[in-house]
Amino acid sequence: MKLWVQGESARWYVLASLCIASLLLIFVPSFFEGLDSVAVQIEPIEPVETDISIDKIPDVDRTQIRKDWEEVVSFVDMDGFFVESTVRMGEPVLLDDTLEATRWAILIDTFESKESTLEYRRSLSEQGIESWVSTRKSGDSIVYDIATGPYLERDEVIAEVTRLTEQLERSVQIVVFSL
Repeated sequence: MKLWVQGESARWYVLASLCIASLLLIFVPSFFEGLDSVAVQIEPIEPVETDISIDKIPDVDRTQIRKDWEEVVSFVDMDGFFVESTVRMGEPVLLDDTLEATRWAILIDTFESKESTLEYRRSLSEQGIESWVSTRKSGDSIVYDIATGPYLERDEVIAEVTRLTEQLERSVQIVVFSL
């Protein structure tokens, strides 16, 4: 008996073996199908009302919408700045210091250019001074205030003003911090 077949018949044996192996790979897993799966039943979803017609949309009271719009415009301009305080919506308001104040900030400087503001703020950060920018309108132009704070104690803000004045070699101003 020959154990090794040579020549043309060897190729046929190899080809037949590959075909049998391929068929086994395809059909053998189907014999074991379902052994490791759990039967799950999904409840049917109730149908959603999809009948949306124009008749169901209520009439809009355009006069009320106009009144609401005029009310918003009365305290916020088209650029997003509060008319009364001139500060951009969502940013802290810096006001002149008063005796009734409970929160303060220190106004370090004011710039007309956003690039100059960010550059100066970066230099303050390099000196270890944490600061933030508040944007407001001054006439028709936009100015950027760089400030630090807020402070909750009057003595603390006075001490910080002294320290910043010495460190920056320029005067800074105490202002009231308000949201």
